[in-house]
Amino acid sequence: RAKHDWEPTFDAVSDPILILDQNCRIQRANRAVAEMTSLSFPDLIGRSCYEVLHGTAEPRRDCPHQTMLQTGRAERSDMAEPFLGRAFEAAASPFRDDSGGTLGCVLVLRDISKRKRAEEELRETNETLRALVEAAPLGISLLDPAGLVRLWNPASERMFGWTETEVLGCPLPIIPPGHEAEHRALRERVLSGEGFSGVEVQRLKKEGSRVDISVSTAAIRDSQGTVSGIMGIMEDISKRKRAEEERARLISVVEQAAEAVLITDATGDLVYANPAFERITGYGRDEVLGQNPRFLKSGKQDVAFYEAMWSVLVRGEVWSGCLSNKRKDGSIYVAESVISPVRDESGALLNYVAVQRDVTRERELEAQLRQTHKMEAVERLAAGVAHEFN
Repeated sequence: RAKHDWEPTFDAVSDPILILDQNCRIQRANRAVAEMTSLSFPDLIGRSCYEVLHGTAEPRRDCPHQTMLQTGRAERSDMAEPFLGRAFEAAASPFRDDSGGTLGCVLVLRDISKRKRAEEELRETNETLRALVEAAPLGISLLDPAGLVRLWNPASERMFGWTETEVLGCPLPIIPPGHEAEHRALRERVLSGEGFSGVEVQRLKKEGSRVDISVSTAAIRDSQGTVSGIMGIMEDISKRKRAEEERARLISVVEQAAEAVLITDATGDLVYANPAFERITGYGRDEVLGQNPRFLKSGKQDVAFYEAMWSVLVRGEVWSGCLSNKRKDGSIYVAESVISPVRDESGALLNYVAVQRDVTRERELEAQLRQTHKMEAVERLAAGVAHEFN
């Protein structure tokens, strides 16, 4: 048949195009088919399309050409083709004679391998992200711009008690009464494009109690850059808050205690001294931190005394006794002391803690009382001797 005006355009089309008869034999093929199959035009003409495209001896059931022959209308389908190492979008359209009978079809192929790979990569990425969200120890939620829940991971269920089924499509149920304005303000910040991290708030559990959480958020944007959602990551910090409160109470007690409290590191250098230590010794904390407490020695206790004390401490035991120490002004005071080693969970030594009570005045009064008793005894003895003389 003579060439027609459409043939240059037919060859110039980048998508492979085949003209097939009713028996799937190739009648015409454009240049893209030859390039795809690495076959010349003479090698293509007259051969079956399934042999050339699929490397099979029989037509494939998913081929739109086969479906078209059955239905008599244009058909379309996607086909993965391992034989050519590609994936195609295939469209088959019938061409007919003057009486309407089907003579064959035009089969147009579009290489969608890149799109399929991109879809597979996207699927794998989504699966990875889903697994991360599901396994995350932190609560993760996603709200739409109206504030309705679109994602609620297992950690959120454990943290607050509401299941995913209960919250999806609903307003966030964890906002305590009286905190609505605070939640609304945070949500508006994110919708305006401002994320935040580590904001501490109180939220509500399903059973009615409240929990302290640290929340971080980020705006989710669509392809036009419009905020389409709010991602929230929530951490339960209730235990940490209680520990901080207990620590604050402990510090307050130690700071206000009447007894001197000293803490050294494992090598014996001071890392803490409370105000009572300053009152008793006259030394300011800034003067002594980082020093070894040996600067308090008065010289009234010998080396053997301190060696015995340290032999107890290095065994991990508590030592108690009285120390004669020297104040900053050089005066001597007696400290009734208890020194304890502090160890971590593995048993490694971290610190020594000493609690000292100034008993100098008590010791002076005891000495005076003993002296008084002695004088009374001498007086009684003298009176008895005088009586005997009389």
